[in-house]
Amino acid sequence: MPDLLDLLKKETLSENKLFKVERPIVDYSESYKKVIFEKMALRKDQEKELFLFHESLNSLRKRGYARHSRPNEAFSLLCSHLEGDLSVKTVSKDMLSGYGEWLSLAIKYQNNLLHCYIDPELEFDSILNQYNLKSFYSERLFPISELDEKGYFTIKELHAKNSEFVEFIWSRSFDKLPLEIQKNAGLYLYTAELVWPVGRNYCNDGYDIGSCYFNDRASRGVAPL
Repeated sequence: MPDLLDLLKKETLSENKLFKVERPIVDYSESYKKVIFEKMALRKDQEKELFLFHESLNSLRKRGYARHSRPNEAFSLLCSHLEGDLSVKTVSKDMLSGYGEWLSLAIKYQNNLLHCYIDPELEFDSILNQYNLKSFYSERLFPISELDEKGYFTIKELHAKNSEFVEFIWSRSFDKLPLEIQKNAGLYLYTAELVWPVGRNYCNDGYDIGSCYFNDRASRGVAPL
């Protein structure tokens, strides 16, 4: 006769399977096709004009765009460019020239959690040199240990710590990214427990991202389709 305890265990396991919640699989690899990119970042005297995050957001909205590109939108376009897609050549070449550009993301690192705020609205406090988060579209949390140990992490190091974060930012899993990005991408992180806007690169390291403290970046808008 079956043991009553064994029967209860089997029943419980069966119930758990029924209520098991799986994280939905999100494919970011063609995110760039869901928005229209501004063909050229705003110029001043032939060079990319630089703004603080909130200034750039206000400027691009006056130019008829909704927001900056999300990281996976920008990097999925750059991946396509690196793989020879001529349809994205104009925008991608402009993105990779000169100064880096703002992304529609803000981050905060606290207690081994990287908080990622998508499409943030930020208010800049010029006295304290910090940003205050006013609102955001959604938040993703990534458990990533020991990011406060140094200021820069390669994409390979990040992949080892949390592969989902790599895909969220660079639009593909590490092994499916173009070799150029595998070798040259990474994260600069300002680790004070405050919210900072995120920009793609600074000068010519086109595949890095970084929390930008009170630095400036170039302005390129996108309009969702």
